[in-house]
Amino acid sequence: MAGKRAGCMLISFSTFKDAVLKEDTRQKTADLLADLEKQLGTMPIMICGEAPSRARSPYQEFMSTCMKHGTSLQDCAGEWRTKKSNG
Repeated sequence: MAGKRAGCMLISFSTFKDAVLKEDTRQKTADLLADLEKQLGTMPIMICGEAPSRARSPYQEFMSTCMKHGTSLQDCAGEWRTKKSNG
């Protein structure tokens, strides 16, 4: 099952504004962003949040389950190879 990972990125306010206005074209939003841009000037902003992580591969799922049962990494990898070669 895919989870979420927290992350942050530093971007220019104009990049942020352009991205928001692509999704929200209301004049009220444009006015608010214009006011914020006047206050921030060229200062970059930090955007943080949770992004969906990629789905785990069948190999990752197998290894996780196998190792949770107390099997060593090497033995789980061997079981995976056997499983894959037997189809």
